[in-house]
Amino acid sequence: MIALRAFPARLARNERGLALMEFALGLPLLLGLTLGALEMSNFIIASNTVQRLATAAADMLSQTGVNNISTSESQIYDMFYALDVAAKPLDLRHRGRVILTVIKGVAQSNNTVRNEFADAIYAQQFDGGYTGAVPLLGCHSTATLPTYARTLPANEIMVHAQVTYQYAPLLAGSQVLSYFSVPATITRTAVFRMRKNTFNITNDGVHPVKSNCTTATGT
Repeated sequence: MIALRAFPARLARNERGLALMEFALGLPLLLGLTLGALEMSNFIIASNTVQRLATAAADMLSQTGVNNISTSESQIYDMFYALDVAAKPLDLRHRGRVILTVIKGVAQSNNTVRNEFADAIYAQQFDGGYTGAVPLLGCHSTATLPTYARTLPANEIMVHAQVTYQYAPLLAGSQVLSYFSVPATITRTAVFRMRKNTFNITNDGVHPVKSNCTTATGT
């Protein structure tokens, strides 16, 4: 009976298992912080990769006209495929969209400069399965581009590359991005001036122009 009465006091002084309880209580927080850090790190890597792809695409297309050599549609196809490879492990082919736009500053009779597509046929090219990507410039239009802030000097030609990618979380159903108010769709752009301020793409009849902004292949 005396031992039974003393049991509560002994139990209050017993610290065995305390560390295990503290670990169990802190484990959800520790896992949350760890997984959150991994998710955000992976997102930042994906974002940097998308920016690198946009820069590479604009740089490659801007070399049109160097040594008076025209770019061909087959080379445009090769460039899109090369971007797929460079994007790995991102699945740019199915979860991404590459939009190439060529813009020229056109002098008007009132001494102003209007930005318009350099060529209605070859001005924009699209590739990638994410057709939900919103083009920041144009899409089958030769009108003024009010969404582009810069006014180009007369006759200056530039390449605008847009790469959009639907980020795939490391953990299905992860709410880390929404918790930090980070959009799951990554869009990055790059702008390069044409090397010799000329733009010419030739068609060999085998590779159709990827000018359709509503299909996964652009054709």
